[in-house]
Amino acid sequence: MIKELCNGKSAMEIEREYDIQRSTVLKWLRDFIKDGAFGDYALSPTENLRLEQLKGKARKREVELRLHGTSTSENLEWLLEYDSDLQQWNEYATEWIKTVVRSKSLTLSSLSNFFKKYVIPYN
Repeated sequence: MIKELCNGKSAMEIEREYDIQRSTVLKWLRDFIKDGAFGDYALSPTENLRLEQLKGKARKREVELRLHGTSTSENLEWLLEYDSDLQQWNEYATEWIKTVVRSKSLTLSSLSNFFKKYVIPYN
C-alpha cells in the first residue's frame, strides 16, 4: 500500500480498494518514513537499496500530501523534515498562523500553496 501511495494512488483509493481507513494508511506512510520497514526482517543489500529508494519517494509523497491539505497542524515543524534550512521561514509562518482568528484552514492552505510554488522549486 505504501508503494502504491508513493506511485500516486490516493489514500482514498487505497481505502476503497483495501477497506482500510485513509488515516491508517497515512500513519503507516509516516511510520515507514520514520522507522523503515515493518518488522525485523533480514534484508539483502538489493532489498535494502530498494527500501531506501522507496523511503525517499515516501518522503516526497508525504510532503505532497501535506501540501494538498492532509495536515491541519498549526505547527509547521514538518517543513523542517523536508529541509532543515527552512527554520526561519517556519518561525515566521507559525507566528502568522497564531494571529489568524478565522479561516485557519484557508491560512494553512495559503501557506502550503506558497511553499509549493516558491520554496520547493528552489530546493
